[in-house]
Amino acid sequence: MDEKEKHQKQIEAEASRWVIQMGSSNHGLAEQARLEAWRKQSTHHENAYQFARRTWEELAGLTVTSERRERKPLSPAVAKRAFFAKPGVWALGALAASSLLIIMTTVFFGVDPVTLMQSDHHTLPGQIRTVALVDGSTVQLNTETAIAIRFNERERRVALIEGEATFTVSPSQGGKRPFIVEAAGLQVKALGTEFIVRRNRAEVDVTVVDHSVEVGATHHNAPRPASILLNSGEGVHYDTAEEAGPVRPVNLERATAWQRGQLVFDRVPLSEVADNLSRYLRGRIVITRADLADREVSGVFRVDQLGKAVDIISAEVGAQSVQIPPFLTILY
Repeated sequence: MDEKEKHQKQIEAEASRWVIQMGSSNHGLAEQARLEAWRKQSTHHENAYQFARRTWEELAGLTVTSERRERKPLSPAVAKRAFFAKPGVWALGALAASSLLIIMTTVFFGVDPVTLMQSDHHTLPGQIRTVALVDGSTVQLNTETAIAIRFNERERRVALIEGEATFTVSPSQGGKRPFIVEAAGLQVKALGTEFIVRRNRAEVDVTVVDHSVEVGATHHNAPRPASILLNSGEGVHYDTAEEAGPVRPVNLERATAWQRGQLVFDRVPLSEVADNLSRYLRGRIVITRADLADREVSGVFRVDQLGKAVDIISAEVGAQSVQIPPFLTILY
């Protein structure tokens, strides 16, 4: 891609951001004036804005229809794009529009506003950072992660609200203040120095990197199972049915790859890969074909080059992709 093409792509991405931003209810006269100034920079700016606006409006107007209902055609300017010209793509209109609307509500915050208010520390999409706690312990936050610190005189407790984090625990004086991480009704008590907890809604994964941890219910009367002891190189998964899977050996090189700015997949379903990549991108990857979702992906990808990763993975599984800049990628 030459410099002219890069510049045009940048203008198109900016146009999409303007359309989404002006579609919200929190812009004022100053914002409107900035948009008008942006559009007047060149005919390329104005054309890109008009195309993005038409695409947004027409996507939002598409609905899933039966064969007996009349389909409203897209305008020639939008329809000439190869993706929108394909048969059967009409049923994807509502999916694309709804996905964009959902993304619009959080993209300017990086995380859900409610989560933001609950947390003491958080990371944005694609961001990885380390937080030093007052007791000398450290927490390395993976992308889209939020934690709340709840230390008191009796214990050192950290709530993992969402995402994934590595906890490197400093021993307390006399061992009187245990270090505990809580996530979705579970608590992980440190008996050693380093472990990883990942939370995806009500599902929780615990991996021990060094020494051991004790995993159990947050409350004695909770439906979670009895405590489990995990040692270095072991992990356990808790699903939405509040059942613990078997203690399993964990490939620590793979489990800690994100700390080195890498994502490692070994025969992982495309649906899971797309979810993982989406956590690092300011936007979402949507799979529209059921047969694609289960296709397996293997590879090592750099977090700072995930745009290339999407192209490589698409070729590997025999899929095509289309980007609706800057927030949505559709695999079909």
